[in-house]
Amino acid sequence: MMGRMARFLSEEWFALVRDAVPGPAEHDTRGDPGDSPPAHLVTVRHRVMGGPDGDVDYVVRAGSGRFSVERGTPGPVDIEVVEDYDSAFAISQGHLPPAAAFATGRLKLEGDVALLAARQGDFAALGQLLAPVRAATTY
Repeated sequence: MMGRMARFLSEEWFALVRDAVPGPAEHDTRGDPGDSPPAHLVTVRHRVMGGPDGDVDYVVRAGSGRFSVERGTPGPVDIEVVEDYDSAFAISQGHLPPAAAFATGRLKLEGDVALLAARQGDFAALGQLLAPVRAATTY
């Protein structure tokens, strides 16, 4: 992945993200018969408004150490996040904590917010996987 640069939320950026995650996470995560039941996948739709190429929607699925990120609005979701482009890139770079963006109205949440809070470990793991993508992202 190193050497390739991509503009935030472009098709090339989504390709870098897909290359970085050990997915795909699917809706049905049945394990081997002897395994404990898999954790429910959290499905989050992001609606980023007002970017250089207009509004962008994408869906993140996370759970059990597996992830997927898809451009568009496929299927039902647990949570919807609506944010402006400036907030989205500040959050993606670690300059704006999501909680601060929410508290100041720069990020809006709909859906099962308690589920999102309970599964912060999954999203922290995804953030670590995406560190090389952040280094290869232009804005």
